[in-house]
Amino acid sequence: MSRTSELTGRRLAAPWLVLLASLLTLACSSSESPELGPSAGTGVFGAPCQRTEDCASRLCVRKDDSTGVCTQTCASDLGCPASANWGCVSAEGLTPQICACVPDAGAEICGDGIDNECNGLVDDCMLCDGVPIPKDDPDHCGACDVSCRSDQTCSLGKCICPPDSPFECAGKCARFDSDPQNCGACGTVCNPGQACVNGICSCTSALTPDYCDGIGCVDLDSDVANCGTCGTECPNVQSCIGGKCTCPVTGQEYCNGFCISMNANQDNCGSCGNKCPSGGSCSNGLCSCPLNAQDICADKCVDMAIDELNCGSCGNACLPTQQCVGGSCTCVGGTLCNGTCVNTGTDTANCGGCGQTCALAHVCNSGVCACPAYAPTDCGGLCINTQSSTNHCGGCGQACGSGQYCSLGSCKCSVSSQTICASGCVDTKTDSQNCGGCDKACPAAQTCVNSTCTCGSGKTYCPATQTCVTTSTDPANCGSCGHQCENGQICSSSTCKCQTYTETWCASTGTCTSIYSNPSHCGACDKTCPAGTHCSGYSCVCDVAGQTLCGTECANLQTDPLHCSSCSKACVGNQICNGGKCQCPTPVVGAAVRLTTTVSKTWNPAAAWSGTKVGVVYVEEAGGLYFALLNADGTRAKSPDVAVGAGSLYEPDITWTGSEFGVTWRTNSAIWFRRLDANGTPKAAAVDISAATTGTKLPIAAPRITWSSVYAGYALVSAQYSSVSFQRIGTDGSAPEAVNVTTTNSVYHRPAVALSPSGEWGIAVIASSSPTLVFYNSDGSKTKAPVALSSSGYYSLLPSLAHDGTTWVTTWAQNSQGIMVNRGEVGNSPALAASLGTAYSYTGTTKTLLRSGGVYDLVELHGNMIFLRRSTLSQSGPTSVTPLASDVSILATPNGTSMDAVSTGSNSVLALWSDTRWGAEELYAAPVDLQNCP
Repeated sequence: MSRTSELTGRRLAAPWLVLLASLLTLACSSSESPELGPSAGTGVFGAPCQRTEDCASRLCVRKDDSTGVCTQTCASDLGCPASANWGCVSAEGLTPQICACVPDAGAEICGDGIDNECNGLVDDCMLCDGVPIPKDDPDHCGACDVSCRSDQTCSLGKCICPPDSPFECAGKCARFDSDPQNCGACGTVCNPGQACVNGICSCTSALTPDYCDGIGCVDLDSDVANCGTCGTECPNVQSCIGGKCTCPVTGQEYCNGFCISMNANQDNCGSCGNKCPSGGSCSNGLCSCPLNAQDICADKCVDMAIDELNCGSCGNACLPTQQCVGGSCTCVGGTLCNGTCVNTGTDTANCGGCGQTCALAHVCNSGVCACPAYAPTDCGGLCINTQSSTNHCGGCGQACGSGQYCSLGSCKCSVSSQTICASGCVDTKTDSQNCGGCDKACPAAQTCVNSTCTCGSGKTYCPATQTCVTTSTDPANCGSCGHQCENGQICSSSTCKCQTYTETWCASTGTCTSIYSNPSHCGACDKTCPAGTHCSGYSCVCDVAGQTLCGTECANLQTDPLHCSSCSKACVGNQICNGGKCQCPTPVVGAAVRLTTTVSKTWNPAAAWSGTKVGVVYVEEAGGLYFALLNADGTRAKSPDVAVGAGSLYEPDITWTGSEFGVTWRTNSAIWFRRLDANGTPKAAAVDISAATTGTKLPIAAPRITWSSVYAGYALVSAQYSSVSFQRIGTDGSAPEAVNVTTTNSVYHRPAVALSPSGEWGIAVIASSSPTLVFYNSDGSKTKAPVALSSSGYYSLLPSLAHDGTTWVTTWAQNSQGIMVNRGEVGNSPALAASLGTAYSYTGTTKTLLRSGGVYDLVELHGNMIFLRRSTLSQSGPTSVTPLASDVSILATPNGTSMDAVSTGSNSVLALWSDTRWGAEELYAAPVDLQNCP
């Protein structure tokens, strides 16, 4: 093969050579570079290797996923074997270039002029029986019929052990670092239970690090059968702790087969078998009796001062009637009379002294004979109970009167309802001289009823006149004594009233006056009806039908913006009152501006507002992607339009950062990004984000782009099949970050993306026909699970998303129901906006533009027509929608194919769309004046 054809072959292999060179950096650590590494191995150029240390050159390059080959540095292809699959390439992390090879066969193919197996030798063959055989053939290694063992390989004409088992031991290839039969050296066999770790027989478990012959791996620090040394067994109650047999609880000692604490054990106090006396205790290893029983008798703690069986000395027992006091047997609290202990303070036979007997019915109290407690008073030698005796009630000689009895030392009337007064027993409930108590006499006009002086049923006593009156009907005492009714009034049900219910008493007239239809006293005294009204049914009523009196003026609550639906409700700003509801005037759609200037089709507009101008990107069938700079009314602010990208491209998107426009689009094979200044002039070349991204890439689907001032960079979003992908690309897209993927079910349609004030990205997608929110943090990570906003999302389409400063607002089209609106991060009874007929079109789009106060403008491509609807959203609780104006038609003909809309200030919107009314798709823009409302 000529060198030219060889170089051609290298060019074909070049992508593989770069890959192999990059893998070389994985085989060399940063501390073992080819220039500074430790001593090299023995492998010559072309020898097999597993790591850099196997090669004399300290350079091992991968041939495939499992094998490598020793290589060398080079300055050009001429410094490498003259084979089409060898080349001199650069490797990341290495200063010199190296020779790298891509094997194209499992063994050398003789005569093809290529080093097929990458051992540095081209057509490395010999003739055996007239047949060309590779010299590295394991059946003819270096010479004909010289066979290698099955565990050997043939390299450079010699049978050798492979790099993963490099040592020859007793006719077999072995490795010393992990072979338990040849651990560290040939024939070194590890004991049962041990493993070979880095060439040393070791017990590998941290739980059993020590080895005992005939036993295996144990832990001498904790094994009760091998405690401290192999075979040393602890008694069954002891534990092995730190290699010593010891009782498991601190302070315990081994005693007669048990672990006990001799500091507090009654039977082994201080030492084994030392038993403390009964009633005593063991403390700190010493027996002691309690303070109230310090003496020991018959191995028992006693107190000889009070123990009746050991009174004063062991065995000295007191008589049954005696007690041991101070170590002596004595009669406690008594006197010994005739050999028996008695209490002379209470004994009636020995009251005050032996033999002194009390009289009958008397008791001995403190050594004195006296009357008993049930009859404690001595009246003339008789024991009397003065609490119940009628002759001695409360004291000796105090007798109760006739018809009375004694109770608790007081005389009581025998009739329970009577009371003792000066005149005798009387009934204070009915006695008018003793009404409610003795000597309480009723006035002459009253009688005593239930202990109360009263005038009788329905009457009230008036002290000033000392008379009984009926306050419910008496006009002089109406409701209360002395309350006089006014002139013309009667007293009815204790209230002064005019005789006719339509009248009331007025001080200004001094009499009862009609207030039902009287314009001078309408509903109340002196209430005069304003001009233009009349009095009817106690109220001032406007003379003009349909008007309501609000204060002093009549107003139509259906049309008056100062009193819309009620007197207290005034419409705000530029709103009008229509049908009792505050609404905005109908937005005014300006004239459509045709933006297409060529015969080619133009479609897919995407717009962003810079604060002064609208930046628009669109697709032109013949030319690619273009940028147009427009004024707020849709007219061009700059000509001609700027070419942004060429070729077949689709679905562009644009965003404004505050100083520049960022644009993204897709081709059939990549996602692209480009920066433009405020006038649309490109600031840098377009960046192929797909090519610049390592690892997982954005799916080649309709991209979305956003700018985050919190992150200070751009981010891209793309959804396809069953996932939503998110990627931050920085300020210029030159070093895209890793793609973060959220898996959902059956993702449909182009997603919508928006930012919260905190920098959180929100993405709205249709997953399994349900509207779903996906969240990414400002640092590009995701911590929240996707949230389905509706469980009944059959045929949900066209998501749109915005953040109102507090939470997310999501809109989508749902089957034939219309546009659905949800406020919040979870589903909260989505509200249904006014229906426009069929709720969706597969070519349709929705765009939600949020304004302050919960107002949103929804621009919708629907049935190939474009509408704008203005509404407000509830700020708390389930989402509710209130229309602010009637829906406005921006494109009334069914010719729209794609659309975008952008707010151009607080009072206007610019809508852009592609229109087929004249045949090929053309791009149009139309301003919408929101009439400065609300």
